[in-house]
Amino acid sequence: MLVHVPSIQGDNLLGLTLFVLVAWVILVYFVISGRGKRASARRRRGFYRVPFQSEKERTPNPKSVRWQLPAVTAAPPQGRASFSPEKQAHYPQGVRQQVHAVSAASFERRASSHHEAPAGEFKDVGQQLRAVRAAKFETKELLNYSEYRVFKIIEDDIAGARRGYRVFAQVNLGEILASRSDDGFRSINSKRVDILIVDQGRQPVVAVEYQGSGHYQGTAAARDAVKKDALEKAGVKYVEIFPSDSDEQIRSRVREQLGWRTAAPTAHDARTG
Repeated sequence: MLVHVPSIQGDNLLGLTLFVLVAWVILVYFVISGRGKRASARRRRGFYRVPFQSEKERTPNPKSVRWQLPAVTAAPPQGRASFSPEKQAHYPQGVRQQVHAVSAASFERRASSHHEAPAGEFKDVGQQLRAVRAAKFETKELLNYSEYRVFKIIEDDIAGARRGYRVFAQVNLGEILASRSDDGFRSINSKRVDILIVDQGRQPVVAVEYQGSGHYQGTAAARDAVKKDALEKAGVKYVEIFPSDSDEQIRSRVREQLGWRTAAPTAHDARTG
């Protein structure tokens, strides 16, 4: 059985060819355009590192700091863009608002923690200057009455000897001792001696500690032991003066440590001997 196939005229064949060609071009355009949009969306999500939200969701709530923190506290994955100032200019407005809100909250927390820290722990010079300007200061005695009495006795005796020695009060050990051990130096750096005698070459030779009523209170004896050991290791003589010592006994004990003459026994030596 034969089937009759109608012949296609030339004009009809040209029209059909053009139709198929246009349909193919349209199909290719939509396929390529769809792939480009998906790739662009993936790049945007990788760049901004936050999901796209509606304008209402992107508006930050100043009272909800915890909701904002994960976007900044989490460390950015390797190769991802971070919230640097140079990149913020390219972010959508809602993302920039989140970054600024979290940055402000972090700054307030740091500032409050610095404000609560003791003034002695301030390391920033600006904080120290603000604390000093806000505080009131007044002078106080360098030595109490008993310590000053001992200081005057030693000072007058050293000056009268005319050997070029000098006497100083309340000297910080960190200014006269050095050590290669960081732990050792930190242990004595903030401690002081009541009276220090230096020779003609400005070298410390004798440290004098007045043991008043507070000598046996708390950890005072242990602190004195730390000072004594450090000074003696550096070659500095250590002399303890007690309230029961007379003027002559004080002079004699100091001169003995200087090697000037033999000292007479003190009342404290008589009690403990």
